Amino acid sequence: MREVKYVSYSELKNAYNYVTSFLEEKRGKKITSIQTTISGDLGFDGDDNYFLLEDFILKNNLNHDSFTYNEYFLDEGEICNPVFLFKNIFILIIRIPMFLLNLITFKQLNLKYPEFTGEDRYVKDLNVKDLITWFLEKEFKTSNEIKYIY
Repeated sequence: MREVKYVSYSELKNAYNYVTSFLEEKRGKKITSIQTTISGDLGFDGDDNYFLLEDFILKNNLNHDSFTYNEYFLDEGEICNPVFLFKNIFILIIRIPMFLLNLITFKQLNLKYPEFTGEDRYVKDLNVKDLITWFLEKEFKTSNEIKYIY
């Protein structure tokens, strides 16, 4: 059950304006929804989102003790892992002749292509609404934990 908190409309609007302006300034992209995600939609990955969050926390004097970075984002090493790169190049070298063979035989062979590999760890990603909640609470809470009513 989400905690319900009362907040003035102007406080909520100011928080929204501040967070969206902060993100728009950093990314140079217009925020169109509070569901816009930091990594998935805005493309802040690895060190980019780490430095973005560090700047957001320091500028606003936010408590981050309960924030677990790896729960929400992949780190730079997971994104740029050379093992996955080499595996996928090898798989691509195998897939191209298989594709051509399948094309030549009009898919009568029905070959199964080897799958590309990547990081399998699930991460949640933060959205604009989560950053607004963190901004208002001054400690890490997500929008799933608190509902604001004005």
